[in-house]
Amino acid sequence: MNVLGRIVGPGVLAAAVAAALAIAGCNNNPAAPQGNYGTIAGVVKSSSGQPIANATVTADLVITTHTDSSGKYTIQQVPIDSSSTTTTVSCSASGFQNPPDQHVTVNAGKQYEVDFTLSPS
Repeated sequence: MNVLGRIVGPGVLAAAVAAALAIAGCNNNPAAPQGNYGTIAGVVKSSSGQPIANATVTADLVITTHTDSSGKYTIQQVPIDSSSTTTTVSCSASGFQNPPDQHVTVNAGKQYEVDFTLSPS
């Protein structure tokens, strides 16, 4: 038994550890319960149809990712605040004009495709 267990007793120590674990596991954001997420994926291409590598794609100004060498991206765990959430997806890449934001309604456990076509700047 460790020193703290000898000072407060094993029952008190076990209760304190259980309480700390319960508090740590709490999700204080009722708008996004654990496991209530969707996924957004897509491709970013130039107006000539070429994939754009390393483009930045952002969901709701919070979750950001970059495209791979084939222009593909995936944003996992987009939080859903109820049965569905409308999410704003934006894209940018060096040397290209920013396309208009796209809005997609995301449902928990589903994947949605959002593609972007960028024109040179």
